[in-house]
Amino acid sequence: MASIEIKHVGPLNETGKIDLKMVNLFIGKQSTGKSTLMKILSYCRWLEKTIMTGSDTVLSAYTHNNKFLKELMQFYRFNAGYFSNDSEIHYQGDCVTIHLNGTRSNARIERLSAFDDGRYNTKLSFIPSERNLLSAIKNIDRSYRASDLDVLFNFVFEWGEAKDLYTNSEPKTLAIAPNMEYYFDKEKGTDIIRLKDKKKEFTTFYASSGVQSALPIEILVEYVCGMAGQPVSLSKGELYDMMTKFLRERTSGDRPTETNGEILSSHLLNYQSAQLFIEELEQNLYPESQWNLVRSIINAIKKASVRTGHNSMVTLTTHSPYVLTALNVLMVASAAWEKDSKATSEIVPENYILPTGSIGAYYLTEEGTLKDIVDAELHMVSGLELDGISDLVDESIAALNSIIYG
Repeated sequence: MASIEIKHVGPLNETGKIDLKMVNLFIGKQSTGKSTLMKILSYCRWLEKTIMTGSDTVLSAYTHNNKFLKELMQFYRFNAGYFSNDSEIHYQGDCVTIHLNGTRSNARIERLSAFDDGRYNTKLSFIPSERNLLSAIKNIDRSYRASDLDVLFNFVFEWGEAKDLYTNSEPKTLAIAPNMEYYFDKEKGTDIIRLKDKKKEFTTFYASSGVQSALPIEILVEYVCGMAGQPVSLSKGELYDMMTKFLRERTSGDRPTETNGEILSSHLLNYQSAQLFIEELEQNLYPESQWNLVRSIINAIKKASVRTGHNSMVTLTTHSPYVLTALNVLMVASAAWEKDSKATSEIVPENYILPTGSIGAYYLTEEGTLKDIVDAELHMVSGLELDGISDLVDESIAALNSIIYG
């Protein structure tokens, strides 16, 4: 099982070992390191994918000239103060391990013994909290230019790829608002929201903040998960280099075996999974919309996993008790499914049910540590830390009532 552990990076003091599951949830107060943790995890997963699908020069490049740390800081906009010589990152992946100890030495990256047979290709996407910029700034895909490639530039680029799938005749119905659908008008270069019942259209610039926040999630989740099982887009040169390297490594005698060709085709030339990293899922959304959005993401992750036979993954940060509630229902449904699948499906449809133990959740403390908040016996995520304000409300009301009623 893949895992990550981080020490002394930004607000993170010592996370302990975090085992990665199909769904990973991080909650906590502002500035406790949720985004920091998710960004480092996303970077490690991306680098592992790059090594699995690249040549020997890729691994060598990231273990020299402090490239691992420099690129991490540049892409995710970390300032120098986040890292010190006490900083540590320990990532155990599916096919590689990554260890960073301090800022003065290079990262140590090693292939696991099963690297050749286990490596695969995956489609990743980081969806930042600044996603409303897509609608708030007209033609951002043409106006936004980063002097250096960073997470926002990459997000805008991915959005440009994904939205082309939706047309006037084949729009996307929104999970958060089933009476609305989205499509991209290629002639005008405009994102359009259409009200189904009123046949009224308007650009996303005039949509509500909730629609502006959720739309990029819905479109990119469907796009990225839909790529699982699909061929990787490669130039002829990239394909030639990949095949040459792969066959050189694995050829027996003068001819490659049939098995080698099968491994190349399935593991590298087709995406085997989808990996999503989403900041502040609940942003600007009504509770019911949060519930629907969570379910649509789980549905997409499950479909991608079933289609390829390789688990896809989503990592979320949130402050919302409603996101926890939605996941709790699905966790309990997983346990109930094992007892009586037919009765369970009448309450929660099968397409939302993941295998038991597929959801992990952690609370980030103000001291920079992590607390596992999944109750394995109850099959639920504890909401005590997230809903601590309720105790303050009860105490305040009791004190005020004593004044009123004596």
